[in-house]
Amino acid sequence: MDKSNFLEEKYQALKHEVDSIQVALLNNHPPWYKNIPVIVSILALVFSFATTTLSFQRNQLQDLLERKSELRDMLKTLAQLPTKNLEVMKKYQGDENIQALIGGQINQENSILVSQAVELINNIPESHLTAIELYSIGVSLQNAYQNDSALAFFNKSERIAIDFNSNVSAKRGIANTLFLLGRIQEGRQAFQETIAVFDEFPGFNEFIQQSTHVQTYILWASVEAATLNFDVAEKHLEKANSIVLTLTPGPFTSQLNTQILHLETQILNAKSHATAMNQQRQG
Repeated sequence: MDKSNFLEEKYQALKHEVDSIQVALLNNHPPWYKNIPVIVSILALVFSFATTTLSFQRNQLQDLLERKSELRDMLKTLAQLPTKNLEVMKKYQGDENIQALIGGQINQENSILVSQAVELINNIPESHLTAIELYSIGVSLQNAYQNDSALAFFNKSERIAIDFNSNVSAKRGIANTLFLLGRIQEGRQAFQETIAVFDEFPGFNEFIQQSTHVQTYILWASVEAATLNFDVAEKHLEKANSIVLTLTPGPFTSQLNTQILHLETQILNAKSHATAMNQQRQG
């Protein structure tokens, strides 16, 4: 036999044998779901993935709780600053230099804190914020003369408010800030919407509704007077007074009446001063 033919036949015989062995091995190999090492590996991978996901969620929650805690501390400090400023004004009454110095320091503290609070709150999902938190930031921004930013926070507060108190506070904040921005007609419209707040929150008794209207009219009158619209201010004060006369007598009714009388005096004084200034200019 030719040597080359002999080697060819030998090669084919070995190839056939190897192929047979491979087929046998494949036929004897179980599917993956019956292969215990494979199943163990897959389960380990799934467990690792689940553990990583839970750890990530837990870290996110912890980070959120820490931010909320930090925000509460900031809001608490910010809320105390106006009282602190008032105490300084009383303590150093008659010493305008000291009042100006300490008052400026308090205002600076307010500006720094509220800037930090805004930065912090912007990193908290809105679903984890409350209307009163947003409102508090708005008040502090207003105290820092950042009225455009304050208006944005009052609008956010009003939008997510689910209770009457938060909603009416936000509405008043919007109206007041619009006046401060010189947008008088929009401010008046916002006050009208505040008067209509019980259309959104029905079910409150007559005393709560009417006393709420009195507080809104008092604020409305004060901001009208601040823009020298004294006649309009007096009309709103008259509305407030007419409502108070219908309220059940009591401590809160007396408090409202005192506020009206105090504001009435302030408006008369401001009106007289403005008239005197006009006469002086014309003279």
